[in-house]
Amino acid sequence: IGLIVFSKHRYNYHLNFLYVDKNYRSKGAGKMIMNYFLSKKEKKIFTVHVNKKFKRALKFYYTLGFTKFKKHNILTSFVNKCKKFNPNVYKDKYLIVKKK
Repeated sequence: IGLIVFSKHRYNYHLNFLYVDKNYRSKGAGKMIMNYFLSKKEKKIFTVHVNKKFKRALKFYYTLGFTKFKKHNILTSFVNKCKKFNPNVYKDKYLIVKKK
C-alpha cells in the first residue's frame, strides 16, 4: 500500500519520505499511514519538508493539521541542521509543522 520513512530528532519527528501506491491514492491510505506517524508519543512536534510546487501534497498535509513553519525556538537547531546539510533547502521547499 505505501511506505513511510521518518527520523527522530531532539524535539521532533521528521517525515523524510511518504509513498502511497498509485492504486491506493485518494482512498485513505495516506491518511492511515500518517495517523500511524502522528501517533508517535515521544515527541510533540512533527515536521515535513514539502516542495512548494506540490500543491496536492501541501493540501494533504494541511488537512491533517500541518501549518507552514513560523519561527519556533525549539526547532531552531533542527532548521539550522537542515540548512547545513542542504543550504538551499528552503529555496524550493516549505517546512510544515504539526504540534500535539
